[in-house]
Amino acid sequence: MTDSEVSLVEVFIAQIIAAVLGTVSIAAADWSYHTGHMRQALHSVWVACSVTATYLPVLAWTSSVFLGSEIFGKGVVGMLTGLMFFWVHRSLPKFPSARQSGHGLALPLSSSEQ
Repeated sequence: MTDSEVSLVEVFIAQIIAAVLGTVSIAAADWSYHTGHMRQALHSVWVACSVTATYLPVLAWTSSVFLGSEIFGKGVVGMLTGLMFFWVHRSLPKFPSARQSGHGLALPLSSSEQ
């Protein structure tokens, strides 16, 4: 193995760190949003960035192994990262914050309450 190659163990450790940091980041964004300290648009961008960054170590490693670390592999990583970000951002539900709704944490309505 050369210095430029990254071992699977190193990627696994990076993925664990990314997953932990992503979870903490999403929890902080949710807390800030539900307490009314953050608007919905910023919350959506923050969560989409956190989810996308969580998968980046494995995506980059897989691309470098199968496509190489040249411009094509990096381009594929960039394209997939952008697609993942926009897909997550678009898929997030749009709920009013606690400050807007006048309640604490909003629970979804059951079908009989709607």
